[in-house]
Amino acid sequence: MPASLAPGTLGFRAHAGWAAVICLAGPAQSPSVIERKRLLLTAKPLPFEPYHRAKGHGLGEAEAIVRAAADEARNLATDGIGEIISETHSNGLAIVVGVVLGGGRPDFTLHRALSSHAAMHNGEGWLNREAVMNASRDLGLRVVGTLERDLYAQASLAINVPRNCAAGTCRRPRRVAWPALDG
Repeated sequence: MPASLAPGTLGFRAHAGWAAVICLAGPAQSPSVIERKRLLLTAKPLPFEPYHRAKGHGLGEAEAIVRAAADEARNLATDGIGEIISETHSNGLAIVVGVVLGGGRPDFTLHRALSSHAAMHNGEGWLNREAVMNASRDLGLRVVGTLERDLYAQASLAINVPRNCAAGTCRRPRRVAWPALDG
């Protein structure tokens, strides 16, 4: 990172065919929101749910539908995140970390993913998070993944908030990318 640029962090929360993006900069104890955007991960109408679309097709066709959606999501994520990095760079920030919120990676086959409505949503969430994570890595960002339910505790520890606050007894505004600001 050039010495003249301040470090910044992007935080992502994937949705059905898009991701919310927030750019934070400044000290971890009091970061500033620099930018908020919607990052489209499909050119199709929202909400876009490829596993739902693949349901009812043969396994080969279903795989092609999901693969095409994953490829499109990654390409659009790379383009969109690249634009954000360029915009923030021209405003004196060097984005160094991307934080992606979400659940875990689904541990099942496509056949199992198509077997229930909940499994389809799990697969779609992972598809969009993976697109954002891979695009961020492709663009040279360090990627930090965290479960939403663990974010506050991890962020609190990263900025040395007292343990009783980290346990959830204190209330503070939720800030998506705290854990990455100092690391």
